Amino acid sequence: MPYDHGHALEDYFVELVDAAHHIHIVNPYLNLTPKLAQAVDRALTRGIRIDIVGRIDLKGDIGGRFLTALNELFVEKYGDRITIREFKAPDVVLHSKIMMIDERLVAISSVNLKQPQLLPRFGERHDGAGPGLLRQNEADL
Repeated sequence: MPYDHGHALEDYFVELVDAAHHIHIVNPYLNLTPKLAQAVDRALTRGIRIDIVGRIDLKGDIGGRFLTALNELFVEKYGDRITIREFKAPDVVLHSKIMMIDERLVAISSVNLKQPQLLPRFGERHDGAGPGLLRQNEADL
């Protein structure tokens, strides 16, 4: 099957957002998948505080103009409800991908929170990050 892990990574991040009381995110790309955007909307409706450190202007990045426009759309949609701090250090690339939930669980990965990376690609397999992973570890939270 071409998508042998389904949407495991996306589902994992959705589970984290849905379980959170406070979310910290560091990520240069803010082009969320529809399911993750819905989870963020649900979190904001619940009154969850979300803080993001990211790059808005991705000048110099491959596809920088297009990706900047997507980040600007995110800021336009969420800027009044999410604390967004733009990382602007000159000559330094923000490459971190971190999500911290309730100051208790940290997901550090190589995955940008953007559609092409959270969705499965042909033949790709991500063992261990399957649906329900958060529920398996709830006692630790």
